[in-house]
Order: sequence, then structure tokens, then C-alpha cells
Amino acid sequence: MLLDHLMYITRPDGTSPFFGDDDGGRLVMLDDRHANDFRSLQSTGAVLLNRPEYKFVAGAAAEETLWLLGPAGLRTFDLMPAQKPAKESVDFSEGGYYVMRDDWSATANYLLFDCGPHGVANCGHAHADALSIELAAQGRTLLVDPGTFTYTGSKEMRDWFRSSVAHNTLTVDRESSSISADTFSWRTVTHCEHAGWIDHPRFTYVSGSHHGYEQLAKPGTHTRSILFLKRDYWVMRDRIELSGKHQLDLWFHFDSGTSPLVKGDSSKQWVEENGATSGLQIISFAAGGSWAKEEGWISHCYGERAPAPVCVFSASAEAEFEITTFLIPELKSTKTRVEEIEVTGGRGFEVHTENSRDVVIIRNRDNAGVAQTRSVISDFEYTWLRFDGNDSTPAELVLLGGQKLNVAGHKIVDSRDRVEYSWLRKDAEQKIYVRN
Repeated sequence: MLLDHLMYITRPDGTSPFFGDDDGGRLVMLDDRHANDFRSLQSTGAVLLNRPEYKFVAGAAAEETLWLLGPAGLRTFDLMPAQKPAKESVDFSEGGYYVMRDDWSATANYLLFDCGPHGVANCGHAHADALSIELAAQGRTLLVDPGTFTYTGSKEMRDWFRSSVAHNTLTVDRESSSISADTFSWRTVTHCEHAGWIDHPRFTYVSGSHHGYEQLAKPGTHTRSILFLKRDYWVMRDRIELSGKHQLDLWFHFDSGTSPLVKGDSSKQWVEENGATSGLQIISFAAGGSWAKEEGWISHCYGERAPAPVCVFSASAEAEFEITTFLIPELKSTKTRVEEIEVTGGRGFEVHTENSRDVVIIRNRDNAGVAQTRSVISDFEYTWLRFDGNDSTPAELVLLGGQKLNVAGHKIVDSRDRVEYSWLRKDAEQKIYVRN
């Protein structure tokens, strides 16, 4: 149902993402809400369809509900108990939208992943947003789709707002994955292919790809996978297969009113957004990569635009190239540090907080063997381990796609069959692992 989709994509602050064109068109204006606030539909839908979860997301009865359903409708709304939606993360595989969140509070972490068809018919209202994301950290909407702004007022602005450069995705030579022609048509069109979705109470994983850069560098395949450790952070992996040498740019469009900063020196840089109480760290790893800050635009409503900050991670690449990015929601009082570690047969990282140390190992795709550090041997595609204090064995594990794991000489997983995913944690007595 359309209202279900609208409910699940609603951000923690009550607004909804813009993807593709939106010109604010309404048949009748029954309230003065912002163009990206659709909670009035949830309010009315709760009454018409007897859906307590719609009331939960609506928050309060809308003026529109009174106009459409009268006082009886408001009484029904007020008497209805609010109920949290059944899911936190959800996949809309046919449309290609995947939502990750860790709860339904106003301070939740939230990410929307776009991995679907470019559009329908001539795709007139589509944007070149293949594999793009939107993100809210600790309830704050930070990474956004800039919107639409105009159809015919300016060809330059029409082309920019529809381009891949204007979305939170990866570009090759600053070209778009789909190339626009006229105002409502496209010269080339790419479609995303969904590759995987796993939702577990502790984590969510999604992956997909597109071939939109074939015209530049065959095969030109961009693959993006995202592992969300709920109540912690996201690990985003971008891989691109190229022929020849090209510039890669990884774009992060911040909402207006935010203040991201590029920190560190030329040898080690990252982006940090500092809010009043919470922010976001973006730490990317790739050979020769560096950060820069640019000025972009955001259109919260058709016909209006405002300057907005853009951060871009750039690298020169050829053949197969990979960028691994950590997206870390943080309270202002905390600080997380991420370092790359040496791994044979893959890439590895350590995430340090005040109370724990996480190890993230990503096995090389073309490696049929194992990924190995000094103390960890794993044939899983993704290995995530959390260590408390100075303990040499992990207190918690997330494993995706493999059979064997050995940590500090201890055989933790040894399966005859491939394990699609597993979450393990030590029991209360810290003696054995409990599998979920």
C-alpha cells in the first residue's frame, strides 16, 4: 500500500525524502505544512483504514483530517491507540527503495537507499540517483537529495538538480549514471540491480549495482553495499570496475543549516558535522583519496533554492577500485576513531570508542580463500567483531557469507555449509557464544 511506503520512508524528524521530481503540486491545499511533510496523509489514513501505526507516525491529528472527515473523524483519531510500525528496516524491492533505521524514536538513525528502476515510460520525472542514499543521524536529517527546483526556468539548474553529481552517490569523471537530454527525457538510462537484503534486530545489510558508466569505461559497473550496525554506524563499500584511468568522486550533500568541516591533514582527512548535540563523522578509505568541500544547492520547495554544503571524496583510479566509508552518528560529547589495519586477502579496519574496539574485515571479492590479520582468520565476506576492554576474544560478532572464523587461536565458526548470516554474542557468564 502507498501509505505503508510513505510511513516507512518518513524520517525521524517527520519529513520525507525527495527522490525524482517534486513540484509541490496539490489538488487542494488543506493545510500549510512544508512540501516534504506528508504526515497529514498518515493522520487521515489512520482514521479511514483503522491503522494505529499511521497515527503513531502522524504524531497528531492533522487539519486536513478535520476538513476531509469532520469532527467525527477527529474523535476516531483521538480514541485510537497509537502503535509503532511492525518493522524498523524494510525493503520495497519492486520500487527499489530500502529503508534502514534502528528505532522509531525522534533520535533514531535512518538511511534510505535508492536501488531501483530509473523510471517509467520516458522517465521524464526521474533523476540520475542510482545507488544514492539519504541519512539522518541521532534524528537530525543531514544527507539529502537536493530536490527539483525548476523544470523550464533554467536548463543549467534543471540539468544539475537531475545529475548524479547532485546526489549522494559515486561518479566517474563527474558524469551521470544516466545522461539527460531535454527537460523531460534522457539520452541514456541505467537501471539498478538489487543483489542482497538482510534485516536482523542487530543489523541490516543491502547491496546493489548498476552499469551506467559503460559508455566511459567498460564494464563501468558500480556496486554499493551497506552494512548497518544498529545503534552504532554504517559501513558503506563502493566498488567500480574500470578500463583506463578515471577520476572518482563520492558525493555527500548536506542539508542547509548544517556545517560540515573537512578535518585532518593531507595524509589523513575526514568530514565531521557538528550540531548542537549531535553530528556525523564520514571517514573514507581509498588509495590516494582526499576530501574537499564545495558549495551546492538544495530546494526544499519547487521554485526555491538555497546554498548548501557539499563534501566530496576524490581519487584517481583504474581497473577495479574500492572506497570504504564509515558513516558514524555521534553525540557531541563522544569521539570515534577509525584506522585501517593490515589484512591479507581483504581490507580491515578498527573502530575505537571509549569502551570498545571493533574490527571490520571485508574479504576481497575475487579471493576464494580467507582474509587474515594477526589474530583473525575468516572466509566470511563481511566480518564484524566487537571487543570489550583488553579481552582477546570478541563479545559480539556479525558474519555475512562464509563458513569459518578463527579468533586468537579459538575456532568460533566451522560450518560445512555456507552461512548466509549470523549474529553471535557471549552469554551472561562470558563462557559460550549464543547464536541468533
